[in-house]
Amino acid sequence: MSVQASTVLASALRTGTTNSSSINVPDWTPADPRSLTIVMDVTAATALTGLTAEVQWSVDGTVWAAVDGTKDITVTVITGVTTICKQVPVKAPYYRVQAIVTGTNATFSVKAAYQA
Repeated sequence: MSVQASTVLASALRTGTTNSSSINVPDWTPADPRSLTIVMDVTAATALTGLTAEVQWSVDGTVWAAVDGTKDITVTVITGVTTICKQVPVKAPYYRVQAIVTGTNATFSVKAAYQA
């Protein structure tokens, strides 16, 4: 098996809500034991009061939801540079990451990898 890694959100200054593009997990089935590793790298923050990232799932790459209703990655009150790594089970054949910045702004990237 090989590891499929991609940059989900490239490093950029962001405010408000940002959605990544749709990413397909080939050959996924409901019995699939694979997991998705998400790495969020915050490289700068200005008057940031919170940064939340949610992995959203889709069966068709169009309609999105957090399958269990909870945020997969949550960071609050960031005061500087940080890196967060989280592993979540793959729950559908497509995923995207939604990032919500509260406060002024943040510069961050999100990368993801899964075993193919």
